[in-house]
Amino acid sequence: MSNRSDAKDQWWLKPIQSLDRAQWESLCDGCGKCCLEKLEDEDGGGMLFSIIACDHLRTKCGNGPGGVETKTVTCACYSQRLARKTDCIEITPALLAKSSRWLPATCAYRLRWEDKPLPEWHPLISGSRESVRQAGHSVTDKAMFNDGRQKLTNAEKLENLLANDEVDWEPLVIRDWS
Repeated sequence: MSNRSDAKDQWWLKPIQSLDRAQWESLCDGCGKCCLEKLEDEDGGGMLFSIIACDHLRTKCGNGPGGVETKTVTCACYSQRLARKTDCIEITPALLAKSSRWLPATCAYRLRWEDKPLPEWHPLISGSRESVRQAGHSVTDKAMFNDGRQKLTNAEKLENLLANDEVDWEPLVIRDWS
């Protein structure tokens, strides 16, 4: 089911540089993929998404329409994320102009930068935040989250795993998002 009415209501089709702050923020589908630790593929030069989520990324469960349980991911410190996590990157049109390759091919910011349409499961198209998870594009069921009691951050754990020559890193990569 699509919530598209007519072209004037489809503000997300405007040039990305012309979006206001609220439009820019709602362009995000909330998948959480940009909050995963990434590895650079030495063979192909692309980015690989690990199963390791940022320590600030949290799953949130609730009840949606009709009492159906929903699962979403949110940043626990979104408004302070850039100060709290020094390697957190703010996605802006200027950043996209330099490089968008570290964002997944399904990212609405990247898609709109490349002048491509949003996928049918995007909440702006489907009318539901749950459609992201239902389509298999949310990190909620694929990523490893830090429960806050661990001594090492998830990034440090990933670094330690990759430094160990005996560890098979293949299971740490989510392949179906490339």
